[in-house]
Amino acid sequence: MKAICLNIIDDEEKARKKLKESDLLGIKDNIYCSFGLLKYAKILSYEESLELLSIIRLGLDLDIINGVNDFDYFELINKISDSHIILDLEISSSVTDDEPDSIRADLIRKKILKGTD
Repeated sequence: MKAICLNIIDDEEKARKKLKESDLLGIKDNIYCSFGLLKYAKILSYEESLELLSIIRLGLDLDIINGVNDFDYFELINKISDSHIILDLEISSSVTDDEPDSIRADLIRKKILKGTD
């Protein structure tokens, strides 16, 4: 089992290196566009957040982006789920559709942007 896991890790590292070598400008563009959305968006759906955070995580792993705190992707996606936002932050049951999305955008900014933690 350990050998299988090490092979998967090795394959992923090779794929990232190949991706970075084949289309560095395109990857940088995607990462920085995602950064801009996370930095300035006032409303983010859970699904959109997952995609943007995944891209930012890739940017951190490839040492492409600065100005972002290192973060645990899986811990953060748990904290920004609708259920966590509504239950743990004690939002009333009459919450509007945009309220969790607005809180989610704020939580993400506070967690990943340097100088806001």
